[in-house]
Amino acid sequence: MKHTFYKKTIIILLICNLYNFVHSQNGSKSFTINTTVPKPVHIVETKVKTEKLGNNTFEIWLKNTKTKSLEPYEYSITGTGFFINKDSYTYLVTAKHVADSTSLNTKIVYSLEDNRAKTILLKDIVFNKSKLNWISHSVADISVLRINAQSIENLKQLSTPFNLIEHSRDQPFRESEVYAIGYPLGLGASNIISPITKISKISSLYLRLKPDSGEIFLLDDPSIGGFSGSPIWGIGAVTWGGTKPVNKIIGIVSATVHDNLYGMAVVVPSFYINEILDKF
Repeated sequence: MKHTFYKKTIIILLICNLYNFVHSQNGSKSFTINTTVPKPVHIVETKVKTEKLGNNTFEIWLKNTKTKSLEPYEYSITGTGFFINKDSYTYLVTAKHVADSTSLNTKIVYSLEDNRAKTILLKDIVFNKSKLNWISHSVADISVLRINAQSIENLKQLSTPFNLIEHSRDQPFRESEVYAIGYPLGLGASNIISPITKISKISSLYLRLKPDSGEIFLLDDPSIGGFSGSPIWGIGAVTWGGTKPVNKIIGIVSATVHDNLYGMAVVVPSFYINEILDKF
């Protein structure tokens, strides 16, 4: 009995010491994430799996052994997007590679005022019911779609004002903490909307992955499938250009660069959003 008591006491002390250690390590870098930040939307496109044989491409359908019926072999492509307001217009912003996979029947899952999930088809929130008029940047992985604001419930709480999009081309400040908010692997987008927040540090100045590509910057952690298109927010302590505090959207998640051991998230700077909006 005595040995059991000592073991339990030691375990409790270890847990308490670990708790204190973690908080002491984070104490000098404490921050508060703004809970009023508009929730992003979950983008879900369902496709039928295909197989290419020779010069032909075939859809894959499976035969149900019980009912003998044929059913399409479907899979989902997911991403994250967010609404912004500018000059009384509303736009949906996401990564270009996410936009390229969408169709009129793509599902948009968003949050109602009580955080319940609401699903609507993309064709129901656009003006042109026969075609998606995404405007994509010529060199950056980012696309914008103008939507019908009247078709979205709770839009005021979901939209980010244009003045909260960082427009400056100032260089990002290394080691500033930022966070992505979105739906990696579809998590947080079930019956109750609760997007996932991932905190990282800026690890580079502006770079180009290819000579003819747009500018990006890197984060010290890799991205996760479904995070593409997520807004990257500053945490107040972030400095842009090393001089001014920023609590705005400073970019969107694009991809991950990696080798066999590790990866770093690729972020498209938010000034590209403004460049696209000028085309509307």
